[in-house]
Amino acid sequence: TKAKYIVISKENFTLDVFDSEDRLICSFGVAAGKNYGNKQREGDMKTPEGEFSIVQIQRASHWMYNTAKENIKGYYGNWFIRLNTKYSGIGIHGTHEPELIGQRSTEGSIRLDNYHLDSLRAMIDVGMVVRIESSRLDREADGKSPEPEVVAEEIHPIADDNATPVIEERSEEVVAEVVTPEPEQKQ
Repeated sequence: TKAKYIVISKENFTLDVFDSEDRLICSFGVAAGKNYGNKQREGDMKTPEGEFSIVQIQRASHWMYNTAKENIKGYYGNWFIRLNTKYSGIGIHGTHEPELIGQRSTEGSIRLDNYHLDSLRAMIDVGMVVRIESSRLDREADGKSPEPEVVAEEIHPIADDNATPVIEERSEEVVAEVVTPEPEQKQ
């Protein structure tokens, strides 16, 4: 099923995928930025809020995340779904720490379980709208009312003249393996 738009809730730690008739297709658990509030600057460990669009989908299975102590392979899962925020490096990606899904544990991006990320990739395209909604604690951290703002029900695609076309490395890897059952043994 092809999706029309995505809604990410920092309150519920969910990524909901909707079709063209506004029906929920599926819902996945996510991790969000370590710090509460709407992203204000690079390095503040907050997840940005608002409506964005997917500007690039990149194969990330070979990417490394470098820390002062180690290089971590598999940090981003198989895909990096880049969003058009005003901050670099913000997107939806997998994780090497699936136990942190449902928590505040990222530097600002949205993390999914790798299996869910692969499922999501099959449903999305560049240009799709992604809305990231705040939580009560995010609003309080920003000095706003803890009650959510009323958001228009309909989501419209965002035209972005600066969007980078999808750059996706496709491989001819076997995606599914056919298993032939062994013949029954007579006793």
